Amino acid sequence: MKFHLFTRRRFLSAGAASLLAGCVGGVEQATEQTETATPVTVAVGDLVETPSFSFVLRGVTKTTALTDAQRASRGNTYVVLRFAAKNTSDEVAHWFPRIEPYIADGDGNEYYLADTTTTHALPKNHDLLPGEVSRGDVVYEVPEDATNLTYALDFTNRSAVALSTVSIDLESSATPVADLEQTLQTVHPLGEAVSNNDVRVTVTEVRTTTELGGKLVASEGHEFVLPTLEITNDRTDSIPISSVWNLRLKGATGLVYTVDLWAWESLSEGFDVGSIDAGATARGELAFQLPTDRDACYFMFDWYNLEADDAKAFWEL
Repeated sequence: MKFHLFTRRRFLSAGAASLLAGCVGGVEQATEQTETATPVTVAVGDLVETPSFSFVLRGVTKTTALTDAQRASRGNTYVVLRFAAKNTSDEVAHWFPRIEPYIADGDGNEYYLADTTTTHALPKNHDLLPGEVSRGDVVYEVPEDATNLTYALDFTNRSAVALSTVSIDLESSATPVADLEQTLQTVHPLGEAVSNNDVRVTVTEVRTTTELGGKLVASEGHEFVLPTLEITNDRTDSIPISSVWNLRLKGATGLVYTVDLWAWESLSEGFDVGSIDAGATARGELAFQLPTDRDACYFMFDWYNLEADDAKAFWEL
């Protein structure tokens, strides 16, 4: 299937004649009307481009259980959407719509984000540094008999994006599926401290193992990756540190990894999340489980919830 590539230039060329006819204010007004009046429909695997970022829904998986403890309600199924998004500009880009996306079925019913996720959950912060790819999952729960599913993303309040709404037909697929290559511009070495808004972060070392405590064994073809994290709070008040907001590993393709809770809890010197008092330093290990045949991977610290919007740093492990 032909990719749908959507840029500001294409929108203007496609709609210029109708927009300019009878409008007042010339090209600028035409641009504004185009940006707020151009709905787009694509298939799974089609690439969507804007002036600052590109994204693609690379796959859709349906399952009644994510884990033994995470099962859909009777008669329902989880719909797992694997996204990849890349910042193609030279500035920080917010790639996700600010209005919550949803799945709609053929009867007009709408389904919103489920209260569960996978180990590759998209980070809650959708700001991307230049060249960064965010690759991961969002999860929805819908009735098993729901049909004609579409995913709706509303960008109408994002004037710089040059899109209004994007509807992804979850039951049609492009061939081949588009992909995005990560080209991080700044990666820090182990031991280098990065400070933002008086919160100083260092990844001091990393070790790997397939077994923890003689009882916990990594899945076949995987190993535990254990970075040691040090955070110093140079503020005059305490700060919160969360595994959900702040701590991720990211692979060479941009795939995100959340902490492995069982492995983390088994560590004798594990990093304590919660709060860090003013002037204090917290130090300890984190635990992730990654394939042994992976390419490069990075530890990602995100200052997003620490009054330092758009701030991330990467350390190569």
